[in-house]
Amino acid sequence: MNEFTDLAGLSPFLLHSLRQLHKI
Repeated sequence: MNEFTDLAGLSPFLLHSLRQLHKI
């Protein structure tokens, strides 16, 4: 279940990265 928690924590981080990429 640790993987699931890691994914949940990475979700927002990935979203932020995608948003930054869109800004470029």
